[in-house]
Amino acid sequence: MRIEESVSFIFEGYRFFVMVTRKMHASRLCYDEEKKIIKIGKCLKFIVNKNINKGFGYSVSLFEKFANGEPVAMFLGDTLYKTSNSVDCITQLLNAYKSVKAPIVGITKIALEEVEKYGICSGEFLDNNIMKINKVIEKPTIEYVKNNMLLKKGKKKDCYKIFGNYIITSEIFEDLKKNLNSTNGEAQLTIALDNISKKNELYGIEIDGNSLDFGNIKSYSVNFDKYNESKNIEK
Repeated sequence: MRIEESVSFIFEGYRFFVMVTRKMHASRLCYDEEKKIIKIGKCLKFIVNKNINKGFGYSVSLFEKFANGEPVAMFLGDTLYKTSNSVDCITQLLNAYKSVKAPIVGITKIALEEVEKYGICSGEFLDNNIMKINKVIEKPTIEYVKNNMLLKKGKKKDCYKIFGNYIITSEIFEDLKKNLNSTNGEAQLTIALDNISKKNELYGIEIDGNSLDFGNIKSYSVNFDKYNESKNIEK
């Protein structure tokens, strides 16, 4: 997320967590950015994950104690978020959570040929941008999505991926613990989200913006140029 937004959220009383692995690297910051991050750091909780091979869900489960029974916002460290209007992506997600008062994820349209790279969701739109999710699958085949997960909104059918921002609640933590106990210590967040969706407890908000994935070499190369072209990036 963008540093300025992090500072404003701290003024509103929100807390942040940082997941650290041995693969993360630091970059040099200008002086103004350093001052902002020092201010943010006073409200940060650092969690070190030394078992990076136990699945993304395991990493998420580590901050259950930090959440202390409260809903927490989670954003992917290898993704930059860019709003398409005056409301940043964080606030869009938070406003939607206040409306549904349940676990919620950001979602966005994706081309059918791209679905095998991402977590894909389907369900029913309750209004223009809130979806009641009933299925979440990690990297499904194009054929499966074409036959089972296309949603009609307006005149055409589209497929939707997880945008990369989440409001995590105690229900998701509980499901992750069950996964850890039944899968040799490995857990996936996508499976937990799918399980919660089957209980009619998961929503999606179609974010008015873009998420730029820097998680692999190919996407890094493509999105680096997009990042440089944009002056309104939210990380």
